[in-house]
Amino acid sequence: MENQKTLLSADILHTLKCSICDNFLTVPPITITSIYGNEWKCGRCASVMTELNIPAIMFELIAVNLKFPCIYTNCDEDLAWGDVKDHEKSCPYQPMKCPCGETVEMHSCHMHFRQHHPEIISKDSTIMENPEYSQFHTRLILNNDIPFLVYILCDRKADIKVS
Repeated sequence: MENQKTLLSADILHTLKCSICDNFLTVPPITITSIYGNEWKCGRCASVMTELNIPAIMFELIAVNLKFPCIYTNCDEDLAWGDVKDHEKSCPYQPMKCPCGETVEMHSCHMHFRQHHPEIISKDSTIMENPEYSQFHTRLILNNDIPFLVYILCDRKADIKVS
């Protein structure tokens, strides 16, 4: 029999959030960070120092049998506990901050650049810049219709070639 994963109700999911980043407890290791057991830390926040770090082994043993929603607002994926971290890295609904200040979901990045920044789109994989001191440049390179966002920081006056 296939191992069925259970999707939790919104009320229960609301209680299973990291006390630091406020995301679901879906990236191990999960630790309990309060003596009362009501504050948790997820693996996304593992580098954040807390006074108490008790491994939540029982939670992790149960969590492998559960499904969780993606943390990104418009994504409808329900994910097995062990698949969440990889999904978050490549989720098309992951927000990115454009240098213009606007927040754009990854899947609409190309459209945003076409509408608002057409001058920085390049179909050539070679970028030639002659920036002044400490300039920051952004380019969207299209290679076989696949967009690659490139950030260039130059600290000195020089010709730069990024391939």
